Amino acid sequence: MLYLMMEKSNNKFFVKVGESRSPKTRRKTYKTHNPTAIMRSTCAGTASAEKASRVVLDKLGKRLEGSEWYEVNEAVFNKFYLEGLKVVRPNQSPIKFIEEF
Repeated sequence: MLYLMMEKSNNKFFVKVGESRSPKTRRKTYKTHNPTAIMRSTCAGTASAEKASRVVLDKLGKRLEGSEWYEVNEAVFNKFYLEGLKVVRPNQSPIKFIEEF
């Protein structure tokens, strides 16, 4: 399953697409080292879908060195917030929304 993590800090905007068999468990692990990030949405997907999503993210933002997070501008961040994983998986259905800021 794919998940979308989002965080905003000091007028900077960050997104991450990941893959996990248990997004709920993955979210709990994020709370320990990144408590301000939210898991915005999830959808069906595999590791190959995660890699394909990163190709899209490479066009939309800048990957943080040594990280799976991307810094994006506010407009892209808002698009992810409103549309969730549809931004990187436009033909995927259903997209489930989880947390809000």
